[in-house]
Amino acid sequence: MEKSKKYESAILAIFNEYIETYQSSQGTVCPELIVDEERKRYLLILIGWDEDRFVYAPLFHFDIREDKIWLQQNSTDLPIAQNLLEKNVPRTDIVLGFKPDYMRIHSGFGVA
Repeated sequence: MEKSKKYESAILAIFNEYIETYQSSQGTVCPELIVDEERKRYLLILIGWDEDRFVYAPLFHFDIREDKIWLQQNSTDLPIAQNLLEKNVPRTDIVLGFKPDYMRIHSGFGVA
């Protein structure tokens, strides 16, 4: 299997696991998966109404660039990078995009 397809499968598996276990305590708020296969961008958001307040909150955002997974956003306390490791994604192929370059070299994950 092509590397980017393997990584896409790992990302979508993590998102689907989150969706399956999500329990809303906030009205009609629920997770929504957004996938741009052409540009290799993957986003999981919470969207809906909590009484009279509209909720739109990005939970996870991943990109696949140059055969590496860029973790752009994790708004949860879940260890998403660890989840990727458990799905056999090498540490060097996970880039913590939300950290500045000078901090990535100390993260133990990919740099770019």
